[in-house]
Amino acid sequence: MFKIALASHGSLCRGMRETAKLFTQDVSFIQIFPFYEEKPESDVEAQLDAWIQDIHEEDVVVMLTDILWGSVNQKIMLKLQNRTNVHIVTGLNLPLLLEMITMEPQSVTPELISEKVKSCRDSIAFMREVTVEFQDGDEYEDFMVKFTTTTSVNLTPDHPTYIAGHAMRTEKFKGVHDEIEAIMLGLQIDGKPFLWIEADISNFDCDFVHLFKYHIVETLHIPYDHIILSADHRHSAPLLLTRNPEMPHDDGWRKEVLKKLIDGAQETMNKEFHEAVRVQCTKGESQGYYGNRNAKDKYGDTSIVVIEFKDETDATISALVNMSCHSTVLSPEEYQISGDLLAAVRRELIPYLNVTPLVCNGNAGDMSNRLYRQNNDFNELKRVSSGIARQISQFDTKLDLTLAHPQSKTFVFPIEYDPDIDVLKARLADSQAKLEQAVAYDERKWLISEINGFQRKIKAGHVKMDLEATILRMQDLEIVVLPCELVSAFGRQIKKSSQAKVCFVWGYANGQNGYVVEASEFGGGHDGISTQLPKGKAEEFVALIIQHLFNN
Repeated sequence: MFKIALASHGSLCRGMRETAKLFTQDVSFIQIFPFYEEKPESDVEAQLDAWIQDIHEEDVVVMLTDILWGSVNQKIMLKLQNRTNVHIVTGLNLPLLLEMITMEPQSVTPELISEKVKSCRDSIAFMREVTVEFQDGDEYEDFMVKFTTTTSVNLTPDHPTYIAGHAMRTEKFKGVHDEIEAIMLGLQIDGKPFLWIEADISNFDCDFVHLFKYHIVETLHIPYDHIILSADHRHSAPLLLTRNPEMPHDDGWRKEVLKKLIDGAQETMNKEFHEAVRVQCTKGESQGYYGNRNAKDKYGDTSIVVIEFKDETDATISALVNMSCHSTVLSPEEYQISGDLLAAVRRELIPYLNVTPLVCNGNAGDMSNRLYRQNNDFNELKRVSSGIARQISQFDTKLDLTLAHPQSKTFVFPIEYDPDIDVLKARLADSQAKLEQAVAYDERKWLISEINGFQRKIKAGHVKMDLEATILRMQDLEIVVLPCELVSAFGRQIKKSSQAKVCFVWGYANGQNGYVVEASEFGGGHDGISTQLPKGKAEEFVALIIQHLFNN
């Protein structure tokens, strides 16, 4: 078993463990020993002795103390001096604790711990000096765009796990149809680093994102706002975690994904950066494969943006694609895991672009191919993905972009309210009654999802969350990064309000807080049922986003 213990003068260790909850949900394996508190809750010395007695030979233990050669440090050293499987580190701080949390027990060695300590030591800085150094570097930096080739990281579990996305599906996966991957792209714009990642999974919860981004800030010195970690919301991939932590998921795979993403980010940013002689944008609309999933006559955003980074020979070296569609062609009864629609489009685009593009999802809250599909199997996935890729290859609206003077804004939109439980219970009963009469497969699937949504809301009760949005502007390009499922009408409103040549929404990014739906959709339908926002709050959130868009 992997154990971490914190020992300090006073309540420092208690505060550290509480703060760690902002970055990882499970802190049950972190034990604290707050010595010399004014009003101690227990006999700390006796508690420490009992904890030491409970350390077994097969355990891997890291003990963090606050002050080198302080009384607490000395006490710990004396009590643990004969325990070879206990590693004692002094100089307790948050970066050090987070580094320890993310270690895999089987990989813990004195050498690895020494490496982590050195990394955290480098994170202590006098920011005035850091800023001056950064500005001095800018004086000599040529204003240009540099980029890496994309990095593909295989996230496929080596054992069956639960599958995300459909309430009807309750068992673990039974095979792998195609690999689950994360695609990474490194950029430098006017010398400022960016790291963008899209993964073939349903959602990244906010705790996971914060922990990942914190590590990248500390180890690769990329600004927090410049890091995008996104999912494309496919429903045929392993379950990392949803807003409901009680849903069955695999903590081991979750930690494995975190490590692979961190390693992949380091690999990406250590690659050669190529100078972009040309940044070309191609735009168009897909026809006939997907649209608004609630009705064909409702507005659906089928626009697609392709950004290619080209070298001096005009060859495409890296590419990014933004489209808005639920990545959900495959049936809930399919138990082979798959990257589903967006991963299939990515692979179909390789022959056209001659690179593996990063394909990110946009304002896809009410977008899918539900009303356009001919089936829901892998043959249909091939038909749809190859058709969309072929249409993209035929887009003829092209323009060159200047990416320069990068700016970023991050802001939080708080949500807190008590839902009307009686209304939710009445609607739950209505959906349950309809399910008893329903025969059609799609109707039953939607009703089961609605019932699941009502039950989740009733059980949760009070709602409190923060929608953290980031806006990136780099002269001709503006990207609105959102941790939610924004519906297409709101996406259109945001893009029309931007003063940049090209603007797109990057959804399911840096967390997932569910649907952001127009007030008119609250009368019925899955989106209005599933959203955590009360009626009318989505309009306020979108108005705030537009207010924060950059002026030319």
